[in-house]
Amino acid sequence: MSAVRATRWIGALMAAAVLVLVSAPLSPSASLAPAQSPPEPQGVSFSVAGGDPLTAQGVHPADILGAGGIPAILCADLGLMCADPVSGASDEIRGLSFGQDFQPTGLLPIHFSVDQGAQGAAGTAVRAEANCNPTEPQADVFGTEADGANVQVFDGDGAACGGNAGLSLYLTEGISSTNVYALDGDTCLSVDLSCDGVPDSPIFFTLAPGSPTLTATAATSADILITNIEYTPVKWADGVADLGLVAGDAIDALCVREDGSGAYDGEDQIAFSLAPGSPTLSSLSASPADLLLPGQPPVVFYAAASLGLLTTDNVDAAMCSLEIAQVAPAGVVISGPPTGVIDAAYVFTATVSPISTTLPITYVWQATGQSAVTRTGNLSNSVAFTWTMSGAQAITVTVANDAGMVADTHVIQIDLRKLYLPVVLRNFGT
Repeated sequence: MSAVRATRWIGALMAAAVLVLVSAPLSPSASLAPAQSPPEPQGVSFSVAGGDPLTAQGVHPADILGAGGIPAILCADLGLMCADPVSGASDEIRGLSFGQDFQPTGLLPIHFSVDQGAQGAAGTAVRAEANCNPTEPQADVFGTEADGANVQVFDGDGAACGGNAGLSLYLTEGISSTNVYALDGDTCLSVDLSCDGVPDSPIFFTLAPGSPTLTATAATSADILITNIEYTPVKWADGVADLGLVAGDAIDALCVREDGSGAYDGEDQIAFSLAPGSPTLSSLSASPADLLLPGQPPVVFYAAASLGLLTTDNVDAAMCSLEIAQVAPAGVVISGPPTGVIDAAYVFTATVSPISTTLPITYVWQATGQSAVTRTGNLSNSVAFTWTMSGAQAITVTVANDAGMVADTHVIQIDLRKLYLPVVLRNFGT
């Protein structure tokens, strides 16, 4: 370990010794009361954007930081390019997860940070910070039971404002304020057990548009990257194929629970938010303050209101310690025409119930004389079939998720096309 890194880590460990992630323990009747200490201290890790006050002190926007903005894992030790030697563009971490989300911790189920300008719902801790002069919610970490309220867990500089009294992150707040991005727990308790600044477990992250490592890895800001054992980042989940996103989307907040295979599959769990301006937000009528789940297209997991936020706010970092309950599909119904003719396409739609069914859902369509069609998506899915033979044709769809499976069958009667002859021909010879 270099002398520079050693000096940084001495400072990081000193800061971590006084930094404790505090949240209210969960109970069915608990309200968002003042936070209580968890059984064990848990540090917090984050990153900052380019142009942040910390970058003037030598912090790189792709470093993973701890208390006081002290680097815990440097950009280079994540295997990133860090900077393009020609253009000067820098990598910037946006989403961050150590792959251990969605496990109960006894803390509030969701912790998050918001962007500068966030207002929060009336009566929430975010609103209290937004009403400070100057406004300063962007350097803080908040917690919620997803019941429409939130509390302050960490305060950027530890100076109480508006009744909030979260523990200090020892950051700069005021007219020039740090903006906390890419949130997770203590690196020394998760991905760097030797605490030497070099990760010994995979780290999942997304990068801001324009980051040079995106070009080097043939990835986009909608893709989730992973550091492998050589600490060379590779694409882990494809934004389009795996998450249901489109070109131009950019992931902000990120929660991941990886099943240990090292490759993205149906056993992994992901939640994320999208940066303002992402096309998928418009197509879903969703907000940058919503947490989404993968799907074709994605679906809203927790809406802004459940986090105590406004739809105009932006969640740019999150930690998820709640378990995603697996709800099996209870039923599926195929809708479509009962009759038709040969050589014409007919659309059939399968709708799954209940609406709480765990996503994603796999649809396997089978029809008389047709090749099977398999798709993955949300609570409904459509397919078109064309027949060249007349007669009764059966369409069956089987839908499944990790919790169960159901099926339905629809029958369409296909007739030969009617041939209409000109009047003169029909009357010929009479």
